Amino acid sequence: MAWVKKIAHPQNGAIASWWDCVSVNWNKKTATSIFTVGGWANKAAYDAGLEPVLTFTWEVPSGANPQLSAAADAFLSTWARQKPEFEGSVQVQE
Repeated sequence: MAWVKKIAHPQNGAIASWWDCVSVNWNKKTATSIFTVGGWANKAAYDAGLEPVLTFTWEVPSGANPQLSAAADAFLSTWARQKPEFEGSVQVQE
């Protein structure tokens, strides 16, 4: 589940506009999911398999439910889009 929102990299100014889940890791010991989203310059860069120009990572409490990691793309993408960094982002179909 991808979304669009232009965000400039704080150090080099590169613009990321196509966002998607990069990775989700579930830590059983701490009962947290570590969720990373990446931003690419555009969908073509994403489709070409290029590295994201900007990433955000959050540690999200997930309780004792390992299924959260399996369902993380839909749930956590929606959660991430509610963060201030992505205010006004628009969900897109892939």
